[in-house]
Amino acid sequence: MGSARRSLQCNAFGGQVRVGNLSELVYKQGQAGVTKASVTVVFNNEDKSCGPVGYEMHDKITITRQIVIGGRNRYLLNSHNVQQNQIQNLFHSVSLNVNNPHFLIMQGRITKVINMKPQETLSMIEEAAGTRMYENKKAGALRTLEKKQSKVEEINRLLAEEITPTLEKLQKERSNYMLWVSNNNEMERLQRFCIAYEYVQVKHRLENKNQQLEEMEENVRQLVSAIKALTDRDAVVQREIKDRTASRDKARSQELKKLEDEHSKFSKEIASRGPCLMRCGSDTPESIAQLEYRAAMGAQMEGLEQSSSAMGDLRKQMEQKDSSFCDNLSLNVALAAGSQLEHIVVQVIVPNEKIYEKEKAKFDTLAEQEAGQMPR
Repeated sequence: MGSARRSLQCNAFGGQVRVGNLSELVYKQGQAGVTKASVTVVFNNEDKSCGPVGYEMHDKITITRQIVIGGRNRYLLNSHNVQQNQIQNLFHSVSLNVNNPHFLIMQGRITKVINMKPQETLSMIEEAAGTRMYENKKAGALRTLEKKQSKVEEINRLLAEEITPTLEKLQKERSNYMLWVSNNNEMERLQRFCIAYEYVQVKHRLENKNQQLEEMEENVRQLVSAIKALTDRDAVVQREIKDRTASRDKARSQELKKLEDEHSKFSKEIASRGPCLMRCGSDTPESIAQLEYRAAMGAQMEGLEQSSSAMGDLRKQMEQKDSSFCDNLSLNVALAAGSQLEHIVVQVIVPNEKIYEKEKAKFDTLAEQEAGQMPR
């Protein structure tokens, strides 16, 4: 009975079962409502010296394998889910190889064991002693090392060909970036100093410009008052010129009318006496005096007409001078806000005023001369 139980344990945990499919171990393959089958082995672990390493605190070790219909197999160690290799390592630690159980020779295999070759016998003894497990682990470790070595070589190649150049490039870029950051910070610091300096300079210039603006506004006010005074004076002068021109034209028109009347009178008299003088051929002093008087009157009339045309030209010149003077006054007003207002007043307004006075004196002199040439 104990042999059968041990055989069941080995078959259940080692995978050596007498069925084609593990689902056949379930009662009626799950058709009777039972969907899983399980086997449990309980080991006495009171003797800690022979127990597995890491389980000294457990007096009993319970191992369970569970087969589920349509699902995966489950392994339980002390009611905790574990992997199959963990169960195998537990058995190997106590010299039990459930996959090749030479620690237990079952019925019907004694003859096979007796007929084993020396190498097979050595393997059986190693497995029974528990050293075979370490050989298998060593071989597995060597195979793993070979696989890992190829991966290590591939990793070294990647490091040498791709990662190391990339790292060097990144380190160089990092150094360049750090240099750029330091230079950029220094530029920002210097730029702040420059902005502060420019701000102070602009503030000083603004204060100076404000002071200059106040002075210019004061000069503009003075110039506006001066221009207003000149405008009033110009209006007075224009009225005076207009009055004098009107009185002079009136006096000259009266004189001209008087002379025209006398001229027409003498012309009629000469026309009436002309045939008589021609018939008589008389050269009396009276007729000669009349002829001389008529010639003198004609000369005076021509001089008067020339004087009238000269007066008209002079009047046009005076009007042009007045227009130029007004334009200069407008120019002075437009340029009054400039920085050279006093210079403009000296260079433009004062000379124009002098020209105006000079032309006025010339006009008055010419008028007096013409008045002196008029016949009494």
